[in-house]
Amino acid sequence: MRNLLYGCILMILGIFLAMGYDWAKENFVPSPLPPSRPKQGSIRYPEIDYLRENALRKLADIPPFERQQLRDSLDLAITTLDSWLAKIRTAQPDVICVGETHDDLTRTFLATRFFPKYPVDVLMLEITHDDLAILVKLIESGSSRLSMLEADVAEVIRAARAANARVSVHGIEETRSQRVARFKTRTGSREQSIVDNFHADFRSGRQHAVLYGALHCIDEPNWFLGRMREGRGRRIGSTLSVNVVNAHGSGETEAFVNFLQELELPAPPFVVPHTAMLHAEVYAWFPHLTQSFRQYDAVIVF
Repeated sequence: MRNLLYGCILMILGIFLAMGYDWAKENFVPSPLPPSRPKQGSIRYPEIDYLRENALRKLADIPPFERQQLRDSLDLAITTLDSWLAKIRTAQPDVICVGETHDDLTRTFLATRFFPKYPVDVLMLEITHDDLAILVKLIESGSSRLSMLEADVAEVIRAARAANARVSVHGIEETRSQRVARFKTRTGSREQSIVDNFHADFRSGRQHAVLYGALHCIDEPNWFLGRMREGRGRRIGSTLSVNVVNAHGSGETEAFVNFLQELELPAPPFVVPHTAMLHAEVYAWFPHLTQSFRQYDAVIVF
């Protein structure tokens, strides 16, 4: 009987110790550090740097005249962020689909370098209307950081409002009722729900920015931008798809950026305004760019 009592006591103590450990871990162990910002020219992915080395070797093997042509084409295909922003402010596309990777570094870049210099009338986000209403109230009450898809979006909204005090912010993500309805009818898709929500909040003659996961901004019929460009009988006007890419977000992108640095081309942040202008050899040397660059009208590398 005494042994049973001791066993129960030890078991209870074990439970409390486990609970205490979980509580201490949650409240005292520091959270993981955010991704670091490597210094310009540094290499975070040495195992992928062979792409840069291979590209430099292949460039050196090209006859001098063709080599200079390729270098000139790269120079023409890349521009500074500020120059590009000035041009699209003049062109004023009706809709710019800004593709991102849902991380704090990208959101910080958008809040400090993109939206302050590209005022929009309408900002559309990857969140439902009801959830956005709660989030906006928290922002207006002074909350410094608020997550949307695990990355801070409060500063993005504040930056858009600072650039245009009359900007309207909408959540166009598929709602629960839309999801239930399409499951019941076995028709539609998440992308079509997003498109429908977009059209409900679209205002002709105003500049719209849609901030979504990058794949939603590719010009393919199964994704948001492709469906929107189809129009389905509705005229949207001019559209522009942009992928916002961290120079050190992947080994392939990093290798490409460091290759450009070897050629003394502009350092990030820079823009490829027309991804079709990048030389075919470049896409062959850095095949990853076929997905991260070529599927978009333009790419911002920061």
